[in-house]
Amino acid sequence: MKNYFSKKVFAFSALSIVAVSMAFVFSVEDGNNPKKAMIMSMLNTPIENSTRVFGKNIFDVAKKLELKGISITKGDTIKGIAQKHKISPFEVVDMILQK
Repeated sequence: MKNYFSKKVFAFSALSIVAVSMAFVFSVEDGNNPKKAMIMSMLNTPIENSTRVFGKNIFDVAKKLELKGISITKGDTIKGIAQKHKISPFEVVDMILQK
């Protein structure tokens, strides 16, 4: 097996790569995940706003949820509706998005 690099050159290259990589890793800000922030804001906003974002009519959504045994009132959030009916908020979203 041939040695293309001397041990010194290899060690220097490896340490340089590790140093640069660590600089990138440690320079990342500790922030919120934007996807999680969007999902949480959708689950915690009044359902009237959520349905608009989903492109649905609130009255149609209310009827659809009523047929599934879920009652909503003005100002309810998806998360609140889910907690009240002991289901996942994502199940409520799935019901809203069903045709």
